[in-house]
Amino acid sequence: MSDKIAVIGAGAIGILVARKLQRDGREVLLLDPEPPAMQCSFGSASYISVEDVLPLSNLGTLRQVPHMLLHRLAPLSIRWRDIVYLLPWFLRFTAACRPSQMEKGSRTLAALMARAKGAWLDEIEYSGLRRFLKEKGMFWLYESSRSYRAEADGRKAMRRFGVDFQEMSAAETRGMVPGLRPDIHSACFVLDGVHATDPHRLSRAVFDAFIEDGGEFRQQAVSAVTMAGGKVLSVSTPAGEISVSAAVIAAGQASRRLAGALSIKVPVVADRGYHVMLKGADARFEMPVGSTTRGIILTPMQDGVRVAGTSEFARQGRPETWARADEVLAHARALFPELGGEESSRWMGERPTLPDYLPMIGRAPETENLYLACGHQHIGLTLAAVTGEIIAALVAGRDSGVDMVPLSVERFG
Repeated sequence: MSDKIAVIGAGAIGILVARKLQRDGREVLLLDPEPPAMQCSFGSASYISVEDVLPLSNLGTLRQVPHMLLHRLAPLSIRWRDIVYLLPWFLRFTAACRPSQMEKGSRTLAALMARAKGAWLDEIEYSGLRRFLKEKGMFWLYESSRSYRAEADGRKAMRRFGVDFQEMSAAETRGMVPGLRPDIHSACFVLDGVHATDPHRLSRAVFDAFIEDGGEFRQQAVSAVTMAGGKVLSVSTPAGEISVSAAVIAAGQASRRLAGALSIKVPVVADRGYHVMLKGADARFEMPVGSTTRGIILTPMQDGVRVAGTSEFARQGRPETWARADEVLAHARALFPELGGEESSRWMGERPTLPDYLPMIGRAPETENLYLACGHQHIGLTLAAVTGEIIAALVAGRDSGVDMVPLSVERFG
């Protein structure tokens, strides 16, 4: 048997898992049919959301479901054609919105978020990539007293779990965010917010460091993981069988198929997000600015301003709803009337999302050397580095430092 650990999937999660395993002294083979750092790793809002301690599987989101069904371009929406396919997922989602489950989810996310920024800073310092991250904070806008009240549970959760933030008046916010429309109510400024100058370039730079330090990448699809006696023996690719000492499934949407073939349920669906890049925009703010009411984030990046957001639930592989990208851009211009700029590109990505809005991280049941790291929904970039640290610890037999039960690979049966 080879000493190589196969990491299946070369998005941000797979790359950081491979890198952390490598730094832990392991020989790692990274596999993906696409070039590194594509899919959701390419098009995210580029924000490391350390304040995201309240899972989206909560009663506030549940109350929006009727609106989602009726309004095709709402910040949260469902493709009617896929409702039968999505129904089992939404039944599990409803169960996850129970107060006891919300509490468990918040505690788990808070534990991960407490380590997310430090794990990224450790990696960029080690790999010499400081230029890719900016510590400028993050503004969440409240455009009315109603939207301020609607986000009360989120602020309460942040206070409870020690997120460093300040509530800002409209005047204070406009002072730090020039160009913002004058009639907002207030804002929440997250002091520890961090954003990447470009999420694709950041993930790709970590990948390059992985290769320079002896890691291996093969642009090949993995069709199956071969096991015997509870042990991974090999992975199957179009080029043949590759003998490995362990395997980590970190393949986003494809994790469902690969794990399902091994009788592991990974009920991810496509929570589709959109972005529009604006070149030449007059962005006079230095940090990401978001609106939960509109479901968007504007992030100043290396090549312009990225306007990203929305959640559109659909079956994987459905055609894009480009009207949602138009809506995202319209919302951005409503918030920043003098933003200007020309659209240089637009994108849609299928975030792999589990019903309880927690990632699946851990060793597969009744196996010795099969691990999963998938289902990171909106927070893949945020949790990539800490997920890598956790997997490296589990492979080495160390305490991960996190309660692994809520993240369990077997929690869906």
